[in-house]
Amino acid sequence: MSWKDLPRIIERLRYINISDQDDQLIWETFCKYNDKEWSYTDCSILVMANRLSVFEVFALDEHIRQMAGLGIVCVP
Repeated sequence: MSWKDLPRIIERLRYINISDQDDQLIWETFCKYNDKEWSYTDCSILVMANRLSVFEVFALDEHIRQMAGLGIVCVP
């Protein structure tokens, strides 16, 4: 993957609403990993990626990279 691929990737993006059930699971995840410096948003990425079976995430955030053992691979 390179920056040249970005327009093709952007075309495939879609907006997903977070349900009340997702919100509850995100909060539980946030509390469970309180030894990390993960934000609520970081935890929402983990929860939603798992729910949607997304196993690769493009992120420049070190917190997302820490989730590798939880099924998320950070690209690049």
